[in-house]
Amino acid sequence: MARFVERGIYFVVDAIQGLGVLPIDLCELEIDFLISGFFKWLLGPDGLAFTYIRQEILEELRVPVAGWAGMQNKFDYYTYSYDLAGDASRFETGNMNFSAIAGAIEALQYTQGMESVIYNRIHELKTMLRYELSLIKGVQILSPVQKEESGILYFKLPETEKKYLELSENGLVCTFRDGIRVSVHFYNNSEDIARLIEYLQ
Repeated sequence: MARFVERGIYFVVDAIQGLGVLPIDLCELEIDFLISGFFKWLLGPDGLAFTYIRQEILEELRVPVAGWAGMQNKFDYYTYSYDLAGDASRFETGNMNFSAIAGAIEALQYTQGMESVIYNRIHELKTMLRYELSLIKGVQILSPVQKEESGILYFKLPETEKKYLELSENGLVCTFRDGIRVSVHFYNNSEDIARLIEYLQ
């Protein structure tokens, strides 16, 4: 990462597509900023996100909008001093989405300690889906095979949009983006894969 430092470039990672499935070592990768929501693989509520900021660069950053929540003693309402917190909470401005935070905490506690189990399960289901799709004539799998990958598989087939609408009408939840994007998670099973393949055939 020396090339980033030499050129004054911060290393920013949008982790929403993999966090909760893929392990990530912030120190080893020398990540300056990591940003993610909770509503995908982390199974948390929508309307909530977080930002990690590497401690060493905090003093290099300007606080564009200051609020009481970003102060060192944020619950001391009677001392009017501009005393920023020593960590990334200095960028917080005021009240937060406490109900969503409570939901995110529950989701994180639910999956804590199961990281490798979740990853292996998703990998198993995605491998199964990739194989079954490869047997269907006309299917073009666009997601590359990688050493470490999230649960997303993207593909096209004849009359893709028509097939997507048919899947949606029959309760199979996926996404259409000029192709069909399927995201398997650990709560899915082989029956879900079989049902999807049945409709695609």
